[in-house]
Amino acid sequence: MLVDDVSYHHSISSVTLNYCEQELISTQLEIWRTDGHFASCQWYLNDELIEYAATSSFFAGSAGVYSVHYTYWCGGPAGFYLIEGDATFNLILYEVPVPEIFLSGNELTTELTGYSFQWFNGADSIVGAIYNMYKPTEDGTYKLRVRNFYGCENYSLPYELKLVDLWDNLNENFYAGMVYPNPTLGILQLEYSLEGSHAAALAIYNLSGEKVSEYTLEPGLNVTFTMHEESLQSGGYLFRLMLDGREFSVGKVVVVR
Repeated sequence: MLVDDVSYHHSISSVTLNYCEQELISTQLEIWRTDGHFASCQWYLNDELIEYAATSSFFAGSAGVYSVHYTYWCGGPAGFYLIEGDATFNLILYEVPVPEIFLSGNELTTELTGYSFQWFNGADSIVGAIYNMYKPTEDGTYKLRVRNFYGCENYSLPYELKLVDLWDNLNENFYAGMVYPNPTLGILQLEYSLEGSHAAALAIYNLSGEKVSEYTLEPGLNVTFTMHEESLQSGGYLFRLMLDGREFSVGKVVVVR
């Protein structure tokens, strides 16, 4: 930092330096003059004197407010003047927490918000996976990078995932019984429980494989869902329960008139 005071009066200068937590701070702070040397210098950290720090430069090893009080002699029209001044360096350390990732339903997620995100499978970044949640499509070792406005970043621990484990986790969040009564006159019921942000549906097919009805199942506990199918002709029908696009269970029901 240049601290020349051409008016021979007391001068104060300051500068702010930003660092990320994971960076090793060993920053040289320095003041200089264009036409001479300092008579004396003394460095301070947060207004506390730093012993043996009495030169025009100092290596800072932590965050804080560093200041240096300096003096030098200058010649003027009326003789020599002792100039005193203070320069301040504010070293700010931006901390980014280690993101914890966990499985929620069929998605990997973190509770952190307010950062930019990037998901990885192994060493490869996943295109478009830039939110705080991600739905895996293959087995792998996943991790999440979070980054703040200043470019400071941190990574989660690796998360080993197999899609079969993902499906097991989904099964813990969805229970469904059989469609009843069976046989039926056309009014059917299904008891189920669905937790989390999952997409569940029930479709009815005739024995030719044609879909005749489809229903969306909303999340809830101990739900009794009623379907009015009085228009179905007598005969056998298949019902298929789907959870997040995958077949959960299949059954058969008979309609009688």
